[in-house]
Amino acid sequence: MSIVNGFKALWRFVVIATVTLSAILVGLSFTPMMRTSNCGGNSSALHRVHSLKNFAAMAIAERHDGSFNFSELSDAELDQLAALVDSSWNREAKFYVASGKISFSETARRIVAVCDTPYSNVPEHRVGIWRWPGPPTHAVAYSDGSTGLISPEEYADINKADFVDVASTVSRKPSRE
Repeated sequence: MSIVNGFKALWRFVVIATVTLSAILVGLSFTPMMRTSNCGGNSSALHRVHSLKNFAAMAIAERHDGSFNFSELSDAELDQLAALVDSSWNREAKFYVASGKISFSETARRIVAVCDTPYSNVPEHRVGIWRWPGPPTHAVAYSDGSTGLISPEEYADINKADFVDVASTVSRKPSRE
């Protein structure tokens, strides 16, 4: 009888351990999928720097000299820029645009717009259903029309004196009261 009781106890342990381990694995497999969205962060920041780059490209197309300066905006352009500035996905972030003349025909690639806040949701690393954040990066738009992500070290190397805060550019808009 003791061998049978020992076998039953061992069998009971194996069943309980298997069920417990299975429940833990099933629970862990759903946690990466519980994040509802990859919106915000660099997804939104990339969209915003892309929009700022497009804003500059459209303004350049309207000018005869083929260049543009964010500090020389008309009232209509300030209205358009104000619509690009507000985003609930990046409330804590500031977006900077190049000061001085911008031309998309430049041979040297330079940053036209940059987000000051690093996010780690893009690129997202995946293996099957498992996801984990990538390294923190800053969203940027370039004078060649492309957008991308740069490391915090690359962001630190940017001469901030060459940029102006988009929100401060819009805030200088005269009131229409």
